[in-house]
Amino acid sequence: MSNHYEDNATGEIVFWILMLIVILASTASAVSVRTYTIKASGGDYTTVQAAETAHNQALTTNDSALTFEISGAWTGNDYEGAITIAGWTMDTTRNLIVIAIGDSKATHIWDVDRWACSTGAVTSITVSEDFVIIDGIQVWQNHSGASYIYGINGDGGKRMTVQNSYFRSDQRAVNSCAIRQYNTGSGWTRVLNCIITEWPNAVIAYANAVIPGIHVYNCTVYDCAQTAFWSNSGRMTVKNTIAMSVGNFLGATPQNFWDTSDFNYTSDASITYTSCTPCGANDLYSQADPHTDTVNGDFSLKTGSDAAEVGVDLTGRYSMLTVDINGTDRDANWDIGAHELAAAGGDPDPVPNRRRQQLRILGYIFDSDKYVAVQSAKRTLWLTS
Repeated sequence: MSNHYEDNATGEIVFWILMLIVILASTASAVSVRTYTIKASGGDYTTVQAAETAHNQALTTNDSALTFEISGAWTGNDYEGAITIAGWTMDTTRNLIVIAIGDSKATHIWDVDRWACSTGAVTSITVSEDFVIIDGIQVWQNHSGASYIYGINGDGGKRMTVQNSYFRSDQRAVNSCAIRQYNTGSGWTRVLNCIITEWPNAVIAYANAVIPGIHVYNCTVYDCAQTAFWSNSGRMTVKNTIAMSVGNFLGATPQNFWDTSDFNYTSDASITYTSCTPCGANDLYSQADPHTDTVNGDFSLKTGSDAAEVGVDLTGRYSMLTVDINGTDRDANWDIGAHELAAAGGDPDPVPNRRRQQLRILGYIFDSDKYVAVQSAKRTLWLTS
């Protein structure tokens, strides 16, 4: 009898040793996730550019992923100047996230006491690397005099995601835009849950015949004197998006709009898609302004808006769209635009900050190359086509 128990005990020990070996082996190549804080005071850095310069590296070689996390209170005197992200090597999981959280993150209304990139440089943020994710920031472009001025310039047709962010401008240079994807590349740029106002153009895909193009989903565009969306030799899909007080919803010579462009809301009398059949069967034309107070930069949907509950569920495309720019859950009937009316009474931000809280405990480290890590689901973004 004792031998039987001893055999069982020995077997259990062997089993758990084997399980430990399997766990260690399976996590030996896990990506190391590191976070550096950006604060007006008390953080690792006071500017995103300082963090970018200090940690610029080949993440694929170092098998790591970085997050630059902007938080805390800011004022106009603390606004950051131009930012350049260049010289990195990244892939789908070993990438860079620049994210504003808590009191720093963008919402449906411009806030001078939240972090912003505000610069007189020609380009506010230059992204020259693939797989960069920019989340929850404010950008105020106040350069004047140049013909080409940008909020974010994806130089070289980079695969980047810009989401939950607010872009405004003080200038009207004809060829300028809030977000541009330029030249050849190999992947989609994603513009999700963003507000863009007071630019000549909102989003441009330019001179990029090779690159797939841009997805613009659940965005709000207002007061763009020239055009909201312009796709020249590239491709663009626009869906669940508001474009009000714009010269044109589409540029004069748009090309290659995908046949999924639909469910948009605009003051334009019509939308003529080029190289896109069918498109726009559910677009809403000649619409009244659906927003609460555009004069003061408040782009929440007002109660009773015709843009409410007439969008399409895009969960199957990008899971992060299940919440709006404020972190509010989208209900069964999606609204069009960056902001979702709350189910009861239209509170524009019933659950602030929930969207961007991050898990900081990354795992139990056994040694330098064998560990268990808990990794944010945001890192799987690039696995969704």
